[in-house]
Amino acid sequence: MKIFISILFLVFIIITLIKTVRIVRQSEEYVIERFGRYSRTLKSGLNIVLPYIDVVSFKADLREQVHTFEAQPMITKDNATVNINAVTYYRIIDSTKVCYSVSDFESAISQLIITTLRNVVGELELDETLSSRNLVNNKLQSVLDEVTFHWGIKVTRVEVKEITPSEEIAEAMSKQMVAERTKRAEILTAEGQKQAAILKAEGEKQAAILSAEGQKEANILISKGQAESAIIKAEAEKRAMELLMYAFKNHSQESLILLKYLEMFPKLAEGKGVTVVVPDQLSNIVNIGSIASKVFNSKND
Repeated sequence: MKIFISILFLVFIIITLIKTVRIVRQSEEYVIERFGRYSRTLKSGLNIVLPYIDVVSFKADLREQVHTFEAQPMITKDNATVNINAVTYYRIIDSTKVCYSVSDFESAISQLIITTLRNVVGELELDETLSSRNLVNNKLQSVLDEVTFHWGIKVTRVEVKEITPSEEIAEAMSKQMVAERTKRAEILTAEGQKQAAILKAEGEKQAAILSAEGQKEANILISKGQAESAIIKAEAEKRAMELLMYAFKNHSQESLILLKYLEMFPKLAEGKGVTVVVPDQLSNIVNIGSIASKVFNSKND
């Protein structure tokens, strides 16, 4: 009997020694209560406690943790129903507050996120909700930081994981998207046709301007050529008349008239039914011969 009692006492001593030593792992903290009241917080490493008096009431994991919840139906400002779920990243910064400020901090975080999401989404229209995830994330982060700080928890990041509209809204959005794309295609086609017409008109205008300028330059060159030709011809005729006048000297005026008549005579004779009047000076062939001899003699001189 004494041996049995001795064995029990030895076992009690061993258990007591084991309970006296507490080894806390890295990234963990233990909240110790003594007679039901908070005593102290054990940090990582070897710690000594009073057995049967000091009790570990809460083990806090200081590593960053991930918390998610099932998608929840929410109503936007324009009365559209969407299903939203989010992912929250947080870590414990004060294990004592976590132990005594909130009973179930994970459930509390979930309910806080759902409530905050409903408030945020209720202030946004459907299009804003679908396209403004960063805005929703920032508002969630702000509200959660303000509340969870008193719980000893730091929310490091909040991400809206998925926003799913109802089937009716999804179908309506699909039709709207198709209509919008068709509209954009028609606008682009019209703009392309407009630009093509403008470019064509500009091209025709430039072609007409260049053609007119070319015609103008051509007319100017032709006019200059004709003017120069007329000047050269007039100069030649003037020179010829001067020579003739010098050749005939005393009878220069009469001789010039006869010579011009002789030049025009073949042309006058070409017409049908034309009556040719021969001047007195040409009636005598001798006069003609004498005139011709004078012309040839002048040229020879």
